[in-house]
Amino acid sequence: MKLLKFKSIRAKFLIPTLIVLIAGMVIIGYIGYDTQRNYIMNQTEETATSKMEEIKTIIDDRKENAQLTEEAIDKHLITIARMVDQFLSTTSEPMIQGKINALMEELNVAEIHVTDADGVIKWSSVRDFIGFDFKETEQTRPFLKGLENEDFELAQAPQQRGTDKELFKYIGVGRTDKPGIVQIGVQPAELQEILAKIDITRTAEITKYGRNGYVYIIDQNGKIISHPDSSLIGSSITDYSWGNTILNTQEGSDIINLEGKELLQHYMPYNDYIIVTALPTSEYQSALDTYRNKILITILIAIIIATIVVFMVTSSVVKPLKNAISFAEEIADGNLSVAELKVKTKDEVGKLSEALNNMLKSLKSLVGQVIDMSGNLSASSEELSASGEEVAASAEHVGTAIQDVASGAEEQSAQAEETNALLDELTKQINIVNTASEAMNRKADEVIGNIEIGNKSIENSVAEVNKLKENSNNVSDAIDSLAESSQRIGEIIKLIKDISAQTNLLALNAAIEAARAGEAGRGFSVVADEIRELAEQSGEATEEISELIGGIQKDVQVSVKNMKQTEEAVDTSVNSIEESGKSFEDISHAASVLNNIIENIINQAEKMELNSDEVASAVKQIAAVSQTAASNAEEVAAASEEQSASTEEIVNSAQELAEMAQELSNAVNKFRI
Repeated sequence: MKLLKFKSIRAKFLIPTLIVLIAGMVIIGYIGYDTQRNYIMNQTEETATSKMEEIKTIIDDRKENAQLTEEAIDKHLITIARMVDQFLSTTSEPMIQGKINALMEELNVAEIHVTDADGVIKWSSVRDFIGFDFKETEQTRPFLKGLENEDFELAQAPQQRGTDKELFKYIGVGRTDKPGIVQIGVQPAELQEILAKIDITRTAEITKYGRNGYVYIIDQNGKIISHPDSSLIGSSITDYSWGNTILNTQEGSDIINLEGKELLQHYMPYNDYIIVTALPTSEYQSALDTYRNKILITILIAIIIATIVVFMVTSSVVKPLKNAISFAEEIADGNLSVAELKVKTKDEVGKLSEALNNMLKSLKSLVGQVIDMSGNLSASSEELSASGEEVAASAEHVGTAIQDVASGAEEQSAQAEETNALLDELTKQINIVNTASEAMNRKADEVIGNIEIGNKSIENSVAEVNKLKENSNNVSDAIDSLAESSQRIGEIIKLIKDISAQTNLLALNAAIEAARAGEAGRGFSVVADEIRELAEQSGEATEEISELIGGIQKDVQVSVKNMKQTEEAVDTSVNSIEESGKSFEDISHAASVLNNIIENIINQAEKMELNSDEVASAVKQIAAVSQTAASNAEEVAAASEEQSASTEEIVNSAQELAEMAQELSNAVNKFRI
């Protein structure tokens, strides 16, 4: 903190501002540099990944092209072998050997061999091979399948010939004219040359990566199989520590140092290979260096601009402050006639200048007043000396009057104490009234609560009685309906009785007629007897039912009478309950009025208690003041005696004051107004 205690305001403004600015610019620059570095590294990684994907595509294309080229060459050679087969089918056997060499040169092949049905060479452009059996070597045995198959075709990959280990490629087809094999042989130099042009080993040679970067390909053992520097093809990266890292991790990136050159390598596996991109770190580091230099230049320019701006701002503050300091020094030297400061701004410095100008005006006014007062003070001291004598005389009269005041104050204090006792008794009575009123208020609240409960009970009773009335009406309706049904049943029973009597009469007549008929009417007579018995039973049952119905009708009439009485009783109960409800409402209203009256009594009692407390307090204050007045009166009496003695001292002091006024006048005259 001591380092920040600068003597000048300019330094206090400039140095902290520069510190904050530099710190902020450094932080922003670092963040920007780190962001740019991450961006460049990400771009580099994306470029490397893209380049490796490109290499993968090239490898796939080259493999496909090599395969297609080899297949095309094989088809071409098979076509040549078929041409030899056609030649055999159109040429007599004695002439074959003589024309076979010419045919070989015409077809531009190195060898032509023709076997018999047993797989033994019968004709050949190489006479030493005549009589060679295809069963003898692994190289020729695959062709034996064509001895009996005229559609057989086989193109072998280039391999060393069994006789002299020379690299040869053999193509064979089955003969179409008879069992046997037609075989041609070519030296694969031309084929190897074509395949070499599309070989993977040349991939790195033709691939560009950055300005000075390159790509190379290794196998899973670390052997370089493609590299822009052909002298490194066949060497192993396991000779370097970073080489083992590549083989172990298979995919990733690393910065290595190779022969004094720092390289950023990215690598990824593909099939049996590992593709590696190598880029000198200087290629992307140069961009970072350029960006870093731009940041440093920007920071430097910002510092210079900030310094200039702060210097200009502080100058606008420091110059008015210096003028204010000179102005204050002039005032300190007693020069109140100095010219006022010019206020050009309304900021804190401008307000300071205005305050100093106002201070100058106040000092001028104050010094002028002091000069005037010092002159008046001398005259006043003489008047004070004369007044002191008059005060001494007055003090005696005051002492006498104060004695009278003390006596009256003592009497007033005694009366106040009596009044206070009466007020205490009044307060007690008010408290009793207040307590009783509160108890009445609580009881009134309980009564109102009980009335509310009673009202609710009455309402519930009315509801229940109304339900009872409704149920009674329903029962009455049901009984009326039952009475009507009983009446109807009685009529039906009467009808049944009539029918039974008539049936009995008819049965009797039928029995008489059956008796008249003799034997022929006996069966009819039995039926007539049965009908008569049924009619009699029906009559008896009807009598019983009639008696029961009669009893039911009597009961129904009684029930109807009772229900009417019940309805009248219910109506009476409803009216009584409703009248009770009205009475409860009147009681509730009266209780509410009573409750309000009690609350007013409580409020008035509380106000009386409060007023009595205030009156008691006032009386106590009067008593205390009276006592204090009596005490003070005695003290004043004593003081008046002391005042008389002090008056002489005042006269002496007045003379000393006149001398001090003269000295003050001399001191004020030092200021130049």
